[in-house]
Amino acid sequence: MDLNVKRNEYVFRLPLLHYLVRDPRDFPLIQMWGNVVLTTIPSALLVYLDPVFGPLYWLGNLILWQERWVLGQHFTAHRQVLRWRILDHIFLTLVSPFFGIPYWQYYLHHVIMHHRGNNRHRSDLSSTEPYQRDNLLHFLHYWLRFLFCIWVELPLYAWRKRRYDQMIYALLGSFGYFLLLAYLDCQPTFWVFWLPLLSSSLTLMFGNWSQHIFIDPTRTKSAFGNSYSCINTPSNQRSFNDGYHTEHHLKPDRHWSELPSSFARKIQLYQNEDAIVFQGIDFFSVGFLVFQNNWENLLDHMVTTRPRTREEKKRRLIELLRPITGDSGRAA
Repeated sequence: MDLNVKRNEYVFRLPLLHYLVRDPRDFPLIQMWGNVVLTTIPSALLVYLDPVFGPLYWLGNLILWQERWVLGQHFTAHRQVLRWRILDHIFLTLVSPFFGIPYWQYYLHHVIMHHRGNNRHRSDLSSTEPYQRDNLLHFLHYWLRFLFCIWVELPLYAWRKRRYDQMIYALLGSFGYFLLLAYLDCQPTFWVFWLPLLSSSLTLMFGNWSQHIFIDPTRTKSAFGNSYSCINTPSNQRSFNDGYHTEHHLKPDRHWSELPSSFARKIQLYQNEDAIVFQGIDFFSVGFLVFQNNWENLLDHMVTTRPRTREEKKRRLIELLRPITGDSGRAA
């Protein structure tokens, strides 16, 4: 069903923007960027004129654009969108702080660290492996570590990997970001920048936690063993097909529009690999249902890859939530 659906990444259509994109398939993304420029930026200026609009601004931006922006930035980190790559960098540098994403850190954190580390505990700072992944206190530790420690841990990671250019970008980005927030008027800045930083860190970490919540301890290096897919869900129409997370880890630079068709061509492979697939539900819902121990609802959305009873499916999912230590599993 995700193969031929209406894209909902943007709300209203703007003329002429298609001339700016390098790949015509990124039309929904550039439209979303245009929507954000015409809504988020003027609304933020309104908050600085009168902070009484702050709560409405923050909530509206969170509901309407946060998911769309973050997933748009996600795929921009992997592939050039505008005709000149430097314009991608300039635009994201200027607008990302309105969504709680500091300067010059997303590429290092996501592309260099997360994908190369592949959710491995000793290689990926955002790894979910060492946690009991249905334990809310464990998630709280996971989120707060990111919120307070990433400013130091990420540059140190770049230094250990001898990515000195990325280390400098991360340090300068953090310094410039907090200098901006310290310089601006306090009350409006709380709504426009500080609160989005808090909410963005929470949603980003809960998203990554949910995407890597089920891990097969015998296949921790395999995308089929450390991630799963969410297909035929309306969220995919807003998030550039982000539900196809296994496909994304198999080939991170694959264009977002190709993910459903690539998945469809590999259905037999997914069956052979005993991959986990959910239908009609997104990652956030999966994470919430796991925390609630609502296995009946979750199993209703689970697509069968190998014959199992409901009790066997439930038992398997619960086993895949356990903490993982050591180094194991083949790559894929």
